[in-house]
Amino acid sequence: MKQCRSWQWSLALLLSVVALASCTGDTEGADAAAGIDQAAPQVSDSEAPATSSETTTTFALTQELNRSQREVSWSLEAISPDGGKILIANIVGGGCSFDRGHTVESTDTEVVITANISTSGETSCTDELKFSSALIQLDAPLGDRSLRGCRTAATCLDVRTESPWPLVFGISKVVASDQRVVLANSRESSVYDPSSGELLAESSGFDQVRDERIAGDLVVGFDGWRRTKAFQVDTGEEVWERAGRPVSVDEELVVVCGERSQNELEAFDTLTGEFAWGERTRAGVRRCDSAAVVGESVFVLQTPPEGNRLVVVDKASGTVVSEREVQGSFERIFGFGDGAVMVGPNTAVVFDELGGEVSRTNADFGSPVAATGDVVVSLVESDLHDNLHRAYNVTSGEEVWTSTFDRNNPTFAVDASEAVRFMSGSLSLIDANTGEEKWSTFIGPFIAPPVLIDDRVFVSTPLFVASLDRANGEILWWTEVPPGPNTGLVTEN
Repeated sequence: MKQCRSWQWSLALLLSVVALASCTGDTEGADAAAGIDQAAPQVSDSEAPATSSETTTTFALTQELNRSQREVSWSLEAISPDGGKILIANIVGGGCSFDRGHTVESTDTEVVITANISTSGETSCTDELKFSSALIQLDAPLGDRSLRGCRTAATCLDVRTESPWPLVFGISKVVASDQRVVLANSRESSVYDPSSGELLAESSGFDQVRDERIAGDLVVGFDGWRRTKAFQVDTGEEVWERAGRPVSVDEELVVVCGERSQNELEAFDTLTGEFAWGERTRAGVRRCDSAAVVGESVFVLQTPPEGNRLVVVDKASGTVVSEREVQGSFERIFGFGDGAVMVGPNTAVVFDELGGEVSRTNADFGSPVAATGDVVVSLVESDLHDNLHRAYNVTSGEEVWTSTFDRNNPTFAVDASEAVRFMSGSLSLIDANTGEEKWSTFIGPFIAPPVLIDDRVFVSTPLFVASLDRANGEILWWTEVPPGPNTGLVTEN
């Protein structure tokens, strides 16, 4: 009977792992794709790890044991903050491959986790890639011991920060206010107390909305298809939906900027979704290409064919406070101090609270993604493994600092004059004006975008949601979340 060769993946997927696995030359059977094997993992006994300053965790890397069973690569997905649990994912393969479980062995110097699959000899096999996940529960916390996967003694990957492939399983988004922390995906959501991490409620998900914000008892987000939707936080029930993307959300008003052909600036009652005000001109609907809310004013950028214009609108009533033509090419407008800054690839113009021009700077500002403090932060794409965020002073145009980030996880958030970045498994708080790092805390290889609320930073991973002290990065509380219905628990004993 013809042997099923389920490890022959597509060439493009294979090459990405070959580059990572150059230390052995063994390129058989490792790359990333979707799909989960639902077979329960098998567990073998092992020793409890003794505490040491240097312990190596080795993951098996495609060593064929015989024709039907072999060890396969696994990738770190998350580590619990106490170091007691490790979430991993491993390739299972196509339709002729099956998960044969994991073994965990510990010594004084290393923890060895082995993932096994078997391949049948069927003649008709499918070529899709399937993944299996396992939650490894250690007998003793990992602590400051190293967690490594080695192909040779000379070349080891620190699997706390490196992964053979991008995230396999999803991460729920975290949405927060001073009253609630919501962990949500398209299927379900969980509500926590922001001070203690106590679980307050569980419900269905929020229908795949993004850019979510909490206002009182509602979560308001954008569905990606021109619509703003509001849901009850505790039940997940949809309350209302309206056209446009939310620009500002508070407990009284939701201000939206129209998407694509519906470029109208409007506001709706947060609780009911009823129309509050909208901007109409003699030509019809007022164009809203980008908008920012600062205090009680809405700053609106209008771009061609009407020509670049800045319109300042009173947030409460929708009354136009001022409007003016602005020379230049612009992409975004951001709140900036008491006013706003309009930014394009080569120009930045700062306006005061009434829309008066304060300064104009011609410089290469790249692709702006945020503004805070005295700087505009831009995304710089690279052909290398890492990309950059670059910060430019808006009045001088000078580059102030650069921040490297992993292109597989370009997490970045700003608030006031501080920014949160994520790189090599650690979350860091930096001074946005200088780039100085204030603290850095190891979280794990993958996180969802963090949220800054008052004196807290909230973050989620595939294994837990956590609250960090904004002053020093200390983890104040963390709560484990279910890693998925097909994840088996593997213990050392």
